[in-house]
Amino acid sequence: MSSEVIINENTFALAGGEEGLKRSILETAIKVHAEATAKQQPDTGLLRNSIMWRTPWDGDGGFNTQPKEKAPNSAKLEIRPQGLEGIVGTNVNYGVYVEFGTRYQRAQPFLRPAVMAVRGATVAEIGKKYGREAMEEEFKQRKKTQRKI
Repeated sequence: MSSEVIINENTFALAGGEEGLKRSILETAIKVHAEATAKQQPDTGLLRNSIMWRTPWDGDGGFNTQPKEKAPNSAKLEIRPQGLEGIVGTNVNYGVYVEFGTRYQRAQPFLRPAVMAVRGATVAEIGKKYGREAMEEEFKQRKKTQRKI
């Protein structure tokens, strides 16, 4: 008596699921971009205009879509997403200092709160994590850990 296993693959359903996932990733990246550019309030607009999204299947967007100073092409994201991933970010060198702060300047995050907002976090949760008090406390901790050379 032999046992036989038959596996039926439904490639149509698999492809449809992948397309749905791609649409969700793209939509999420666009929403994070919109939140980040709304939260970022630089005087010149260079940092805000350099924030962009990118996916492997739908290219990129959001670059230089805001008013004021336009970002140069060198500010475009260099990283290329692979497979089923999307990226939102900036290639402007000082963007990391604005997002995370320095020992001299308090952080003014714009990408992390944007992700939390799109994830569905409440304003209170975002404020608690990235609000003025939290950033000032982080700034104080950084100053305590500094050593003079």
